[in-house]
Amino acid sequence: MRAVRRASVLVVLLLALAGTAVAVWWTGPRHWESLRRDGDYLALEHSLRHAFVPPLAEHYRSTLRAQVPPPEDLVFGLIERRMSDGDSCSGRAFRGAGREDLSETPLGALKPGFFRSEHGANLCEAVYRVANEGEGLVYLYFAVRPVLSGRVDEEAPAALRRAAALPPGASLALELELDSQPARPLGADLLVLAVPSPAPQLRRAFEVATAGEVAAEESGSLELTTLPGLGLTVKGASHAILR
Repeated sequence: MRAVRRASVLVVLLLALAGTAVAVWWTGPRHWESLRRDGDYLALEHSLRHAFVPPLAEHYRSTLRAQVPPPEDLVFGLIERRMSDGDSCSGRAFRGAGREDLSETPLGALKPGFFRSEHGANLCEAVYRVANEGEGLVYLYFAVRPVLSGRVDEEAPAALRRAAALPPGASLALELELDSQPARPLGADLLVLAVPSPAPQLRRAFEVATAGEVAAEESGSLELTTLPGLGLTVKGASHAILR
C-alpha cells in the first residue's frame, strides 16, 4: 500500500512538473515567437523584461541576436555630384544645366561611419547608399536626415526615407539635393534598421527616431535603443560638408 502511495505522489509530481513546463513554454518562447512574427516588438520587449523565468528570456534574446545580420554587413557609401565645369551649383537651372552636366565622384569614409566633403558650396547633390554585403536577404529601413548649423530660426529639411527587401549584393539609395534647399545643410545623419520583415510598429519607431524632434505623444512608442536586444540591427553614419 505504501508503494502505491509513493507511486501516486510521484505521478502527481511528474504531472505538476509537466504542467509547469508546458505553462512556461506556452507563456514564454511560444508567446514571444508569436509576438515577433506579428511585429509587436513593444509587447515582446515588455514580455521579455517581465518574464517568469529570466534566464529563459535571456536565452531567447541571445537566439534572436544570433540570427540578425552583423552590422559590418551593412555598408554605407556616398557619391558626390558637382558641376563638371567646376561652376557653382546655384542657379544651374537658369543656366540650362541638367543632370548630364554633373560629374559623380565616390567619397570614401574618412573613418568608419564618417564622411567629409570639401567645398560644400560647389556640392550640388549627395547620393547616400547602404549595401547588403551579407549572404542573406534582409529588410532595411534607411533614412538620411539633413543637419543644419544649429540656428534656431532655421528649419531643417525633412528626412529622406526608403524601405525595401535587399538580397545579397543589392543596395538602397537616397538622393539629397543641396542647392535647392531653403537652408543649405551642413551635412547629414544616416541611419539604417535591418529587420526580418516589415512591421508598422517598427516603421513608426524609425520615423520618430529620424524626425529630429520626438512629439510628446510618441513617448510611449518603441525606441530604437531597445531593438538590438530584440535581435534587430541598428547602424548609423554621418556626413559633414565643409564651407
